[in-house]
Amino acid sequence: MIGLNRRNRDLVARENPPKMIALANDKVACKKALQEHKIRTPDMIAAVRSSGEVKDLFRLLEEQEHGFVIKPSQGSQGRAVMLFSKAAEGLIYPLHGLPKNKKELQFIIASIISGEYTAGRPVDCALIEERLRPSTSWVMPELPGAPDLRVIVYRGNPVLAMVRLPTIESAGRANLHRGAVGVGIDLQTCTTTFGIWKDS
Repeated sequence: MIGLNRRNRDLVARENPPKMIALANDKVACKKALQEHKIRTPDMIAAVRSSGEVKDLFRLLEEQEHGFVIKPSQGSQGRAVMLFSKAAEGLIYPLHGLPKNKKELQFIIASIISGEYTAGRPVDCALIEERLRPSTSWVMPELPGAPDLRVIVYRGNPVLAMVRLPTIESAGRANLHRGAVGVGIDLQTCTTTFGIWKDS
């Protein structure tokens, strides 16, 4: 059994150059690197680095037919990741919760840029990207958000796999720290095994 601390110390930190870890921890830079290798990622609507850019942002959000996601580029554990279904008539509509006005949108962006959600980093960037609509061909329908399928590869070999399922409590996010359900996957049969929700 390898816990998170041992994984990070003995596997991630030891087996990966610091430059690559830094790249993986920056969602905007990582997205650009993946696209250069023709690996598809959700479309980036905007990367907001200053409060002055917010005034032109609402028009872009109104054009997003299927909604959008706002998140810190260098955040972790789902902090400040927010899913929205649409923007219209001066309001943005979260997937779960009450609509927010333009001033509240400005506050959200300003909090992210100021580094409120990035450990050890005084400045960040607010990444806004398309909201994915999950296929129901491989996972249960009517989830309150997009599931997250992860395969961990060690020296070119897949060694672990899991799917993280969003819940109402996690506000449609697939982050275990926010109340999503983590389910193990058997790599040989590709079937689910056991699940965990919080400490259960």
